[in-house]
Amino acid sequence: MFSLSRSIVFHLQINNEQR
Repeated sequence: MFSLSRSIVFHLQINNEQR
């Protein structure tokens, strides 16, 4: 379950940097 939360945060950060 923790993996999912971490994955989402990671993806969000990457998307934010790309924007």
